[in-house]
Amino acid sequence: MTDRLILPTMPNARRRPVRPPRLRGPVGLPRGPRLYRILKGYGLVHGPGEPPPGFITFTNSLSEWFIYWALAKVIKFPRDPRKGPYIGWPGLWSYQTPVDGGRAFRGGQVVDFIVEPPVTGGETLAIRIQTERYHLFTDSAKHAVDELLKVRLARFGRVVDLFEQDFIHDASGQAAILEVKRALFGGHPSNPLRAGNARRIRL
Repeated sequence: MTDRLILPTMPNARRRPVRPPRLRGPVGLPRGPRLYRILKGYGLVHGPGEPPPGFITFTNSLSEWFIYWALAKVIKFPRDPRKGPYIGWPGLWSYQTPVDGGRAFRGGQVVDFIVEPPVTGGETLAIRIQTERYHLFTDSAKHAVDELLKVRLARFGRVVDLFEQDFIHDASGQAAILEVKRALFGGHPSNPLRAGNARRIRL
């Protein structure tokens, strides 16, 4: 029997890679209501819904109901905006106020909303609702008239135009409330005609 040379077995010189220990990631910061510890559903405003009977006439529109409802929610008067008469709240704000003779006189106008100094903190605020049908997608003559009326109205106080495309599709009413708060505290929304983002409204 032939003797065989038996070589000693060498351990495998290739070591398995050792992965470094996995470090703990940063602690996730809670967001939204969890961040401020707000209960679910707390403070949510249920939307304006359909206008109450008697609100819509041949001189106003659905978009005005959104802002009427939002003003009542922000100013807290009237407590229930769905109850008439739909005139706002005397001494704080008014709805459909005639200026310079209203519609009965040439050059007159009816201002959608006028907010009095006790609410604004020192100045009268006039809010005009600008709809896409009658104020945006119309001819240049109508645009010129709107600007002229705005200049004449500015002699009584600050004038803010709210554009229905910024709030009309939000059924919760939150967008309308934000537009109202921005107007009350000195803000102005961008004009869709100048910004180039005017949209047709399909309800």
